[in-house]
Amino acid sequence: MLGTPTERDLRRYATAPSFLDRPATGVRPPRAPLSVSDRRRLTRWGAVGLALVLLACGAQALESAVFSEPVVPQPADEIVLRQPIPQWDGAFPPADR
Repeated sequence: MLGTPTERDLRRYATAPSFLDRPATGVRPPRAPLSVSDRRRLTRWGAVGLALVLLACGAQALESAVFSEPVVPQPADEIVLRQPIPQWDGAFPPADR
């Protein structure tokens, strides 16, 4: 298990050049243009997707406008920063009574 690796182990774990390191083989020929029916189908599905996104955004905006609570500013003297703990005299740690 531990020890000197065999030739088979060395071949197995030897590094090989990546296919990303090789230069590009050439420029691909341009693909054939889409047919008119395929372009119409893609345009239609794109319009459907855009309509769904706009519908979802509009519904979210409407929901937040209708159901959100208005923010009412409070005067500084009415703001409660912490609630008092019952039966605690302020000593740390609280004494058991």
